[in-house]
Amino acid sequence: MATRSRIGILNANGSVDSIYCHWDGYPENNGLLLVNYWNDQYLAECLMSLGDLSYLGKQIGERQNFDQPTDRDWCLAYGRDRGEKNSLTELYSSASNFISEAASDYGVDYIYLFDNGNWRCWNYEGQEFELAALV
Repeated sequence: MATRSRIGILNANGSVDSIYCHWDGYPENNGLLLVNYWNDQYLAECLMSLGDLSYLGKQIGERQNFDQPTDRDWCLAYGRDRGEKNSLTELYSSASNFISEAASDYGVDYIYLFDNGNWRCWNYEGQEFELAALV
């Protein structure tokens, strides 16, 4: 069974660009990957540019066969790797809207937000988790 997550980045105007990630969204996996490998503005923006993900990797990687991925360290993207059309980022008007709506809109278990240089995490009930304690 999938542990779904929504990953977002806070924009300068207060809006949030976000993507969906289907697998391994729990803090001990996606949370650690985000903190350890996607930990600055440029990298977070690169991650957003991939659109929705099947799973989060340590690197963007290259286009690969969705059904037989080349490298598990690469992100597996619905658009790039499977050719899905509607898998781009979704815009939320604010961080609070992102946090409150992401779980109900997508049935995700965890919500991640890159906010001023730090990754933050909430569960679907709105409880915030401390990712630094996992590192």
